[in-house]
Amino acid sequence: VILGYQIFIKNSRQFVNSYIGGIRIEPGKKTSIVLNREIIEKIPYPYSDCRDLENENFHSFYYDFIKNNLTRFDYDQNFCFLLCYQKMVIDECKCYNPQFTNLFKQVKQCKNSSEFVCQGLAFGKFLQLDLVKEFGHVCPLGKKK
Repeated sequence: VILGYQIFIKNSRQFVNSYIGGIRIEPGKKTSIVLNREIIEKIPYPYSDCRDLENENFHSFYYDFIKNNLTRFDYDQNFCFLLCYQKMVIDECKCYNPQFTNLFKQVKQCKNSSEFVCQGLAFGKFLQLDLVKEFGHVCPLGKKK
């Protein structure tokens, strides 16, 4: 259990992911936060990894899932990677992590201690992966709106 706060400053259409990013504020400690906004614009593919996925008519299970089921969010590569982690949990543990979106209605939620251990082991494996190399073909870097 993590005590305190975790602060995120994002555009309203970006998914907030407590596993990636944010500023943690510990209870009982004085904290100062300085904000600085930086906008990086990449030139399009093939000159960078940034792709115009809508105009390319790109499709993958994860990209389509975000676009069709999570319409209040824009596509985000890191969020797509978390869906890949969720699929790892489903494949290895036969249940889904309740902290993330359920990809398949017929899969049950992880509830007992052995399922939580399995889920933790899957997360450990996930953290060891080169995410772009492993999942970049199904979760490409898309241009921001």
